[in-house]
Amino acid sequence: MAQSPRNLTRLATAVLIPILLLGACIYFFKIDLNTFLETWTELNAWYLLPALALNVAMLLLRARRWQLILKSTPDGPRDIGFRSVFGVLTIGYLANQLFPAPSGEVARAVVLSRRQDLTKVHVLSTIVVERVMDVLAMAPIVLFVVAVIPLPAWLERLVFLAGLALLAMAVAGVVVHNQRARFLQAAEAVIRRFSAGAHGRFVAFSDSLGEGMHILRDLRGLSAVYGYSLGAWVLQLAVVEMVARSLNKPLDLGLGVILILLANMGSVMPLGPSNLGTFQALAITVLAIFRIKPELALSLSLVLQAVLFLPVAVLGLEALWARGLSIESVKEESTLAGPQGPGSEDSGPAPPHA
Repeated sequence: MAQSPRNLTRLATAVLIPILLLGACIYFFKIDLNTFLETWTELNAWYLLPALALNVAMLLLRARRWQLILKSTPDGPRDIGFRSVFGVLTIGYLANQLFPAPSGEVARAVVLSRRQDLTKVHVLSTIVVERVMDVLAMAPIVLFVVAVIPLPAWLERLVFLAGLALLAMAVAGVVVHNQRARFLQAAEAVIRRFSAGAHGRFVAFSDSLGEGMHILRDLRGLSAVYGYSLGAWVLQLAVVEMVARSLNKPLDLGLGVILILLANMGSVMPLGPSNLGTFQALAITVLAIFRIKPELALSLSLVLQAVLFLPVAVLGLEALWARGLSIESVKEESTLAGPQGPGSEDSGPAPPHA
């Protein structure tokens, strides 16, 4: 089938941007190509097999965590299958790899709301809970690294302050949720004065938001979600270790944590597919502080990125195909939908979709 000029332009852009970014990394960081290629001569591909398996296990843990959050309701557990949740999760992660955030989160809300009796607001609120749990689970790992691994004074202060800020945001989110009745009561009083229709939509919005975050009121369920979050980070650390060993350059725990943080930071601001180029620039810059040669940092970042991206690409594309969707259609629907707010039309349950 012939490609339209618009699609060809997008494809050319998607290919050229990573090439240009990688070229810029090689030029600005003065990468010696001979030294860079030498690092690849030591590549032991057998270590990449457990790395890929660990990454898939990490995706399974995150899907199970999301399923627990989605199933939690005031009236008892909701019936929602793990396979459906896992498929939608991989679609969202694939979208986040290819497009700027929060495309993946909105894609998950759009796709899942069409197949379950849920609103987009409800689904997005469960993803907010995921992010809070990620921060809370990563905080002790980061603090441990700061406590036991010597870092430059300025970097130690920066990491510590960033960790405290994220932890404070997460705790504030939990507090606001627990006191949400008071906040919503005040907001309802203000909105009722302006429009009865807007008031009705706001009530539906707040109900969806509260139901999506119901897991925060279930201590046992929340503990399980936290455990899955911590386990996912540990598996990602193991992936980094396997990748480093594949290049015969084992890393200490601190550098592994830093690489994970950089990989997740890069997903927020992708300039090209799979953050190719942006992650390399971040990795080379930060690892240089620890006297890691730029050629090795470039190799580590490329191999790690491939290991993190390939399972998401394969599983995400399979999930799209099984649902009769394409990444372009999901992107367009996500752009049109956007994060649903109190004034949106998505205040009622979404119709079930086969």
